[in-house]
Amino acid sequence: MARATVYSIVLAPELRDAFLAAAAASERPPAQVLRGLMRDFIQRQQEDASDDAGPEALVEDADIAAAVTDEATTAPELSGAVEEAAEATSA
Repeated sequence: MARATVYSIVLAPELRDAFLAAAAASERPPAQVLRGLMRDFIQRQQEDASDDAGPEALVEDADIAAAVTDEATTAPELSGAVEEAAEATSA
């Protein structure tokens, strides 16, 4: 397995707070949620690219997508949780 990489990102405090609240509401560590979001993004990008690709690329994309979909959280689920948390913190 490759060594892990650490990323530092700048977030608005409101976005950070809403994200942490949403991750806590889903009972998942924020890092796990971010990895799931990254996998979903990669899968969507590959699906978009495979629309223009030949059959060989489709088989490779299917293998990668199968590995990526092991993650339980999807972007739409998190999006709803983030919106709920943002509404709760602004009230």
